[in-house]
Amino acid sequence: MHFLYPKFLFALIAIVIPIIIHLFNFKRYKTIYFSNVKFLRNVKQETQSKSQLKHILVLISRILILTFLVIAFAQPYIPVNNNIISNKKQAVSIYVDNSFSMNAENRNGNLFDISKNKARQIADAFKPNTEFLLLTNDFDSKHQHFVNKEQLIEFLSDVKISSNTKELSQIISRQNDFLSSSDEKKTVFIISDFQKKTANFNQIKIDTSVNVFLVPQKAETVNNLFIDSCWFETPSHKLNKAEKIFVKIKNNSNESYQNIPVKLLINDTIKALSSFNIEKNSIKIISLSYSNTHQGIYKGKVEITDYPITYDNTLYFSYLIQNKVKILAINQDSENKFINALFKNDNTVELTNSQVGKLNFAKMSNYQLIIINSVKNISSGLSQTLINFAKNGGTLLFLPDFDGNIKTYNHFLLSVKSNRIEKIDSQKVKINHINYKNELYKNAFEKIDNNVDLPIIYKHFLFTKNTYSNNENILTANKQAILSTLPINKGKIYIFSLPLSEKYSNLVKNSLFIPTFYNIALYSQSFYDVYYTIGKDKIIELNKKYADNNNVFRIINKELKFDFIPQNKIIDSKIILIINNSIKKAGNYIIKKLEETISSISFNYNRNESELEYYSKKELISLLNKHNLRNFSILKSQDKFFTHNLIQINNGKQLWKIFIILTLLFLGIEIALLRLLK
Repeated sequence: MHFLYPKFLFALIAIVIPIIIHLFNFKRYKTIYFSNVKFLRNVKQETQSKSQLKHILVLISRILILTFLVIAFAQPYIPVNNNIISNKKQAVSIYVDNSFSMNAENRNGNLFDISKNKARQIADAFKPNTEFLLLTNDFDSKHQHFVNKEQLIEFLSDVKISSNTKELSQIISRQNDFLSSSDEKKTVFIISDFQKKTANFNQIKIDTSVNVFLVPQKAETVNNLFIDSCWFETPSHKLNKAEKIFVKIKNNSNESYQNIPVKLLINDTIKALSSFNIEKNSIKIISLSYSNTHQGIYKGKVEITDYPITYDNTLYFSYLIQNKVKILAINQDSENKFINALFKNDNTVELTNSQVGKLNFAKMSNYQLIIINSVKNISSGLSQTLINFAKNGGTLLFLPDFDGNIKTYNHFLLSVKSNRIEKIDSQKVKINHINYKNELYKNAFEKIDNNVDLPIIYKHFLFTKNTYSNNENILTANKQAILSTLPINKGKIYIFSLPLSEKYSNLVKNSLFIPTFYNIALYSQSFYDVYYTIGKDKIIELNKKYADNNNVFRIINKELKFDFIPQNKIIDSKIILIINNSIKKAGNYIIKKLEETISSISFNYNRNESELEYYSKKELISLLNKHNLRNFSILKSQDKFFTHNLIQINNGKQLWKIFIILTLLFLGIEIALLRLLK
């Protein structure tokens, strides 16, 4: 038992008053004269005994009257869930889950409407001077300060279902951040359906000064068939070439489906139709094929039909087929005739040759691929420029020269954490292993032939094998790297162990030459995500070539009547468009600069909301115990006495009425004693 006003207990000193009165009453006596004293002794003994009993009972009654009255004024209570009550002003944060899954129904109605009503009931259970903080998945700016009860209820009426999704740890972290600056008593309420996909209890940071109450909203079981994701067979997209897109479909239900139609549209034109069967609680991956018939922007979407949940039946994607891949070949003196022969007459490639001494460093960021062709000395300035180029998304192809300065080569290689050159090996070897998992060869051959005629190497560099290096071998001869690659931030570097010359190998005459070098060029393009997730992806990258004195971009979707000017920053070779939470509806959007359409982006709803699996009350209790969340409690929202329970949480189980009744009871006993025992 605790007391809201414990200082009143000092009034218990008043108990000494009836005790003092009682003691004085014992000292008083009265002389009685009797004409006949025959029975005086017996009468005297009987009267004295009754008088003492009466005084003691009256004294006890008065002591209890004062004691119970003082305790009643001290406001005794029994804490609920270890929630100690104080007279301090309270700060209460209420999170209302407004994600798509809250559109579900149960026997009492729509979960989202019920949740808003519960939030109002919570507000009503607190004192008028309580400060409230409302939080939703939108992290709306107007909700980022404390308000009174009336403002909170007004905010609740404006809250709508949102496409944004936040994990439980993010919500609690956000609430703790706001409450940490307050010296008031802190209480948090989480009203949600507690989906297993987003309720990540293992990442919650505990703040024991905050009492957290979970208010689960139980949804009825709903079957859901949805498109989870999609991806292309290759990240590159080329004109007049076949595209194959893979679509991942999930069945979150206990029933199987047959002959479900799926439709692929590109630029609002149907490109492929198919159907599929899927078993209960399973995943199906289907492929759809079509051809790229023109350069420019491709806006696509994949559709299925499923009810009652429809927002995840469509997945949007988009990509850009660029006009040309820009390649810069840095040569020592003369150009490489094999590189020229491969790319010069290709209308999808723009090849520029430059001598190392005549380089324009400022324009190197305009290229997608830079070939370092037999440059004998890589200066520190050139080395740093090349590394920065790769870090910002560019691709490097390093072709060394046997007459080159090995020291500068190794300085460059060590700077990118690559294996370094050890020595020259003049022994004749044959390439005996191809890494078909690497993107260069992953889809280059219809079938793998173990008897294929592979190139012969007459002379090559041997490289060290450092454990810290991320080199991935692509072509090897007797376990020695002939061609390897390694990532550098957003870019990559391909490293050959020999120059591109007939003198040192027959690679240039081998069938492997064209797919190797052509795919290096093809995969050097800047590949952006084919789609983004609403609420999760908040920035978009563009090529720096669009930067000039007028860096004003617009993101437009005419069907949705959406026209937005994002903030932008130029970072190295990229333009960063800051989206934040401005895009709230799924669809294909175009990016314009002035009146020129420069790119397309696609946004989809978060598929976490499609995983309709929820934690039960028993599972929630187990998780709270498992992660030692002692300041967390579960509040039944279906209980008829929900408001009553809230008041008890806020004020504890009040006992003052009981003590008032006891006071009145013993007051009655005292009166009875005084009147009846004369």
